[in-house]
Amino acid sequence: MKSLILALVLNLVLGSAGIARDDAHPAEPSSPISDEGNTPASGFRLYFDSPSEAPQGSLTTFRCLLDNPEAALAGWSLMVCRDSSAGLHNIVSAQSGEVTTTVNGGGPAAFAATTVFQSHVLQGVVVDFFGNHTLPAGLGHEVLKIQTRPLGETGETVRLQYCSGICDEFDEDSINESLLVPPGGGTSIFPDFEDGETVISEMTPSTMLFLRGDVDGDLQRGIGDFYSLQSFLFLAGEINCADSADLNDDGRIDVADLYLTLSPFFGMDVVIPGPTGTCGDDETEDELTCLFHFGC
Repeated sequence: MKSLILALVLNLVLGSAGIARDDAHPAEPSSPISDEGNTPASGFRLYFDSPSEAPQGSLTTFRCLLDNPEAALAGWSLMVCRDSSAGLHNIVSAQSGEVTTTVNGGGPAAFAATTVFQSHVLQGVVVDFFGNHTLPAGLGHEVLKIQTRPLGETGETVRLQYCSGICDEFDEDSINESLLVPPGGGTSIFPDFEDGETVISEMTPSTMLFLRGDVDGDLQRGIGDFYSLQSFLFLAGEINCADSADLNDDGRIDVADLYLTLSPFFGMDVVIPGPTGTCGDDETEDELTCLFHFGC
């Protein structure tokens, strides 16, 4: 529902901008639209630039790209979904692509909203409320960058796709939320969509960044780390980053590490091997690994 409202607002705002502009500036020609309504107009395309491989548990970036070779655009609305039929990966974050920060006469778009969920991302962009600037015709515009974390098995493929409704897999007949808007708020353009995918590769010890001593992944050392490590050692609990629980960096997790989690509370002058100030790699070769660290 939130995406539908965003798309409606986008069209209303752009339509208003086009009407206001007609009094002072000649309107730019509308982009070519196919005769079949939702059939993609020729040459318009939304696709991804994605890495061929992504180490298991690593932060992986998919770049969302737009081709509009035939005409300028006044804005767009996107919904990108995680394809749950492929390997498991969670969407961690998203941010506006490079073109969104410069499209309004060298500055950021007049309106750019991005909302991130674990399974999908919404973006709505209006280039210029007054219609003085548009996204020029071109290829490979970076409109959005999405970071995911592959959690599936080595060799599995993970995939992102442009979608409609909450996700195509849940509502095949929903209104398409991934669309392009020509100058003047004319008939929406429904471009061709291409999925982005990457293959999960084997994780290496240096793949995942972490903080040593931050067992619960909240980016600080506290009593939560003691409880998390205590649960792992004595109650069959789980930890996602073994390296973060190896406080003395001796290549194993035991009571000595549990003791060190309490050092901040008793004023003990104990030096914890890095990385401690900022997220970093484990420079010590051992059998411990880090699947993922929530904070890094």
